[in-house]
Amino acid sequence: MNKKICRGYSMIEMLIVVLVIGILSGISFTTFGNLSPSSGDAAANSVAGALVAAAANNRAKCEMGDAFTVVTTCALAQSLLQNVSASDFTVATGAATPPAGYMNCTVRHSRGSTTISVNVRSTTATCT
Repeated sequence: MNKKICRGYSMIEMLIVVLVIGILSGISFTTFGNLSPSSGDAAANSVAGALVAAAANNRAKCEMGDAFTVVTTCALAQSLLQNVSASDFTVATGAATPPAGYMNCTVRHSRGSTTISVNVRSTTATCT
């Protein structure tokens, strides 16, 4: 009794698997390849929030009599942030008119498509 033992896959089966993998990778690349601008915008929004929080924390230190940093420009406010790569973000003075005691700053990520505008608490040498 001669029984034929088949091992492995045929060439057609292998071509079908490669074709399916190619189609799935093409679909995933087009779907996830466009996330870069939205992820940059989310990162810019996060940094803008951190900028506001850092400036408020600095202002509280000033009012409590602790060591603080004089913050009168958006660039000085950016220096309050820790572990934020300056090459990824642009922080600049915004065009909007802020309330008294605040400054308007804009934050934009290098891969983002949106500029985030926030009002940041300023701190002078006399905490005014």
